[in-house]
Amino acid sequence: MFKRANLPIQVAKSQVSLAFLYAISGRLDDAKKELNLSQKVLLHNIENKYVFNINKACIHLLSGNFSNEIWTLLDDVEKCTRMRFDQIAIIINKLVLCIETSDYVKGTYLQNKGLELLELESDRHIHAIFYYNCFVLNKAIASWSI
Repeated sequence: MFKRANLPIQVAKSQVSLAFLYAISGRLDDAKKELNLSQKVLLHNIENKYVFNINKACIHLLSGNFSNEIWTLLDDVEKCTRMRFDQIAIIINKLVLCIETSDYVKGTYLQNKGLELLELESDRHIHAIFYYNCFVLNKAIASWSI
């Protein structure tokens, strides 16, 4: 529909959405393909760049890529995020990186930062996801210090 209407940005955003759906269903190669197709269009606009980067980071995390590149993508998006829900979602993704790379100092810092933001967030789903990742972080810290 967007292709027929000649709306390339909407096509690219749809490709990013499809990429994320592929990624969470385990079709990681298809996810990366769709993400790559959207890249040329979305990276030309600052707002769309952040849509692309957050999804790229999530897809790479789901693929088991816990490199510094992913942290950089999340940092880039975080700088321009003003919505509390989005800030917490970025913290959750950073917590995953900290857990996977055993960076418990950063993880503890992010946990505390997230707890402050959660006090004013009404979405209980984001609460559950955040607390689950805090549980995993604290379990990893406890087993590391034994």
